Amino acid sequence: MGSIRRTPCSMHMPKYESHGGHIYCSVKGCDFHCSDKKPSTMSMHVSIKHKPATYDCPYGCDKKFSNKTFLRQHIASNHNDEKKFKCTKCNFTCKTKGTMLQHDIRHYNIKSLFKPSCEGHVECLGCNKVITKGSRIYHAARCFETNINTKSILTNRRVEDLEMEARGVPLCGVTPEFDNWLDKVFGEENYVAEPLDVCLPATPV
Repeated sequence: MGSIRRTPCSMHMPKYESHGGHIYCSVKGCDFHCSDKKPSTMSMHVSIKHKPATYDCPYGCDKKFSNKTFLRQHIASNHNDEKKFKCTKCNFTCKTKGTMLQHDIRHYNIKSLFKPSCEGHVECLGCNKVITKGSRIYHAARCFETNINTKSILTNRRVEDLEMEARGVPLCGVTPEFDNWLDKVFGEENYVAEPLDVCLPATPV
């Protein structure tokens, strides 16, 4: 019934139940509802469950879809032989980005990302979300892309270093960017760059 799935653990109750913010599906006879802070969830529900399937598969497989995104995903997975996504760590190739994300995360120790919760559930240490054990790989793949805490746990690197790397700040060795920064700070005549075998402290932006 609706979008709420009751479980023995109160931890899994949707957060919107605490503040009372609900939006309900406007289609008569449908009792689906979700948080008023996530209207995109309702839009997706209406698109999947109630919008007429007007996009036919051009490959003649009798499949119909309610929007172009679902149609493109269907074609990429079932009718396109081109495997344009290649893993940077092994020789694996696939057709869709989602498949690649779930493959790539297997190169990390995803067990370190979760701690036990109530029966049949685990909690992600990166985002603190409680999920079922069966969805660990899918969740880890998505969370790795969007949550820097998750990336820090799986790569064993500091959050500060990952943030510096994302901004293009050199962390180790003497690079041209680091050399130019030292010239500006200390003056070109007072500093001579020499090769170093140790990590240098991160430079300020």
